[in-house]
Amino acid sequence: MRDRKRHGSRFLPTATFIALGQALAPCAFGQTAEELLTAHAEALGGRAALAAVKTLRHAGDGTFDSSFSGRLEGRVEMEIVVGERVWRHSSMGTFTTTTVWDGSSAWELGPMGSRTLAGDELRLLEQASLPFLAAGIGLPEGSQVVREGDRELDGVTHHVLRIDAGEGKPTTVYLNPETHLATRLVLAAELPNLGQVEITQDMQEYVEHDGVLFPRRIRVSVPGVFTSETVVDETAVNLEIDPERFEP
Repeated sequence: MRDRKRHGSRFLPTATFIALGQALAPCAFGQTAEELLTAHAEALGGRAALAAVKTLRHAGDGTFDSSFSGRLEGRVEMEIVVGERVWRHSSMGTFTTTTVWDGSSAWELGPMGSRTLAGDELRLLEQASLPFLAAGIGLPEGSQVVREGDRELDGVTHHVLRIDAGEGKPTTVYLNPETHLATRLVLAAELPNLGQVEITQDMQEYVEHDGVLFPRRIRVSVPGVFTSETVVDETAVNLEIDPERFEP
């Protein structure tokens, strides 16, 4: 199928994060939270097409900039069993890191050796296994989605949703009102050696694969700490994933 691009705003998951539990009454902003989730799901390809995605692979060239490492360039890969497992591998300069969530526990093998992931690091991997979280696909029971006031992003007024999966650390979703695509996710996390931080993920240049739109350009940043950007050049939907990917 020939790829076609669609732009959320001028800005960039994927990888991404959360879901729905209760319909909210209409509010002063016009569309309800549930209506915005539905519009976003339809823009991505429709709920049936999104629910049919069981496994997913993304790979692309990436950059990583921080005051510690300077600018690094390399390759980033991620394979997902939706809602169940995540494997992520990056080779940036001389640094190689593999991160795994096997459905119950998570670990990382990097330049400093192997370590177990817990707390918000584990939570972020669990959310990464839900690529359509911002469309309400895969939200845990009891999650809440709230419509907030519109906000300007990159010169465009966006609809804003706050999605709370019940852990007290909601994700804020920015939706372009013209395309109904997510252009930004913002979430808070407690990370080792950094403490409480705000993580921003921007999505840009949506491209269709097997009837579903995925962002081609993804930028993740923590202000004052790091900025990473991946340009995805390989996407596979419902591929067979080697189970050994998720073994220690």
